[in-house]
Amino acid sequence: LVLIPCEGKDIIVIDMNKEDIDLKFEIEERSEKQSEDVPVIAWGNAYEKDGKIYFTHYYKDLIYEFSLCEKKIVEYKCDFSVGGLAGVLESENGVWIIPKKMDKIIYWNREKKEIEYFVDFPKDYEAGDVSTYKIEIIDNELWLLPRDANMMLVVNEKGHIRKHIVNSPIECIAYDSGFAV
Repeated sequence: LVLIPCEGKDIIVIDMNKEDIDLKFEIEERSEKQSEDVPVIAWGNAYEKDGKIYFTHYYKDLIYEFSLCEKKIVEYKCDFSVGGLAGVLESENGVWIIPKKMDKIIYWNREKKEIEYFVDFPKDYEAGDVSTYKIEIIDNELWLLPRDANMMLVVNEKGHIRKHIVNSPIECIAYDSGFAV
């Protein structure tokens, strides 16, 4: 079992057979400006592929690759500067990279081997300081549940961004739970 707490700086690997902590990896030391209750790891989402877990840093433009087999963490510095990342998710044809303050949506297209930036937001969209709370892939579309942003967004791999009207609080809870209604 691998635990990657968003309000911590350590990755903890628990050996379920021994019921004990097997490994503990420190992501980074907190700066003097960060209090203990401020997350270092983004809470939006992460993904696993080929025995490696990919996740993002909340305050820096970093994507981490954690390999349990190799017992190491690799840090990838992103070439774009967005001031921190809310999460990363893999889709069928690429990888979505979501900035903390979402003035663009970043998509690494595997087929083209290039990064695409999607910025065609609805006219009444306002990002807020921390735009999203949760990101999910549903039916090969990226769903962005708002935190400070003023609307829920859905994005396809061609870059079309549309707002999703939430009909009730129950629908919002269902999306937050990972169930599309």
